[in-house]
Amino acid sequence: MKFECSQHLWRKVQFAGGGGYDCNFFAPPNTPKDGDACNCFGKLDCTYDDCGGRGQIHAWCDNTTWHVKETACARQTCGADGSISCGPGDVCVFHDNFMPTYSCVPNPCGTMTTSCDCAASICGSPGLCSMIDGSVACICPAC
Repeated sequence: MKFECSQHLWRKVQFAGGGGYDCNFFAPPNTPKDGDACNCFGKLDCTYDDCGGRGQIHAWCDNTTWHVKETACARQTCGADGSISCGPGDVCVFHDNFMPTYSCVPNPCGTMTTSCDCAASICGSPGLCSMIDGSVACICPAC
């Protein structure tokens, strides 16, 4: 059973999937704006890449008010020597195999923070995904 605080009163609510508020609940295009109310949402610290819209968004709720900082999406360096430049909306991928390679691919995580939860598909099978400094590292222990 979940409860929601609305107009200073608690009431029973049912969230989709049975969960409560988390960063996914406020994903683009529904990201909060600075100063929006977030009473009873708990303490949230969310980061979104909305490079086609508002840019990189860092939003945190202190259980009363959203505090939002927006910055322009920037290109990120990629490769052992930083010689590759990935554009906004792309993620740097390192493939650790016989000949290690680096490449930029569209970020399968979309507007959410890049993690192996959503980016593991880049590695394919039998690759294992790990995150290194914001890049996806595909490790193949059997290769």
